[in-house]
Amino acid sequence: MAMVETHSVMTIQIQIRRLLLPAILLIVAGLGLAGCALTQGQVDISYAPSDSGGTTKIAGAQAIAVSVSVDDERTTKDTVGHKSNGFGMEMAPIKSNNDVPQTLQSAISTELKNRDFTVAQAGVPVAVTLTKFDSRFQTGLWSGTAKAEVVMNVTVKDLDGNIVYTKLIDAEGLNEGIELASADNAQIALDRALQKAMADLFADNNFIAALETANKGATLQAKAAHSDRVAAPLISGSTAISQPVAVPSQ
Repeated sequence: MAMVETHSVMTIQIQIRRLLLPAILLIVAGLGLAGCALTQGQVDISYAPSDSGGTTKIAGAQAIAVSVSVDDERTTKDTVGHKSNGFGMEMAPIKSNNDVPQTLQSAISTELKNRDFTVAQAGVPVAVTLTKFDSRFQTGLWSGTAKAEVVMNVTVKDLDGNIVYTKLIDAEGLNEGIELASADNAQIALDRALQKAMADLFADNNFIAALETANKGATLQAKAAHSDRVAAPLISGSTAISQPVAVPSQ
């Protein structure tokens, strides 16, 4: 009888261990993924441009000046994500050491230059409205994923202020199979999201066409203004010559 009871107890213990083992492993994995979740993280957002040698040059682009501006409409300007614990709860913030809008502006300018456009303060206006630039961690059973997202609206206008192009870009960058919800892993996902956003914008032929269209309008206006400036002195001089000259009476 005692042996039967002992066997029953051992069977129950084994079953309990089998039931508890997945939960224990999940807790251990969660603690590992969390890392130093209570300390603020810092990242340096960077953009690796596409290979300029492999980028197709746009015929006539050197004659087109483009001005790029970025309006940052994010609620929190310097925070680009949060660390998380092993259970998916947001913890310490992850902040960017460099200026995100300026980095985005530089990325667009670099890709324009790689296609032979001239980037200047005065030119065809490319206005970018940035509404999202952040990374979130997703917790799995054995590993996690850093998922970054860049959302921006790009608008091109002609000199009269008419919109000739607009596009909403929602780009995603993933860093999968990670073991720590760290700032370093978030930065990889953020950099990939920025690269994807640039790829989506410059893969759109309508964007390049809009720059060319807006520039043609600017060129025509400049020629018309130049013609008016040249013609004005000639008309004024002709009028002066045709004026009668008064001769004093003797």
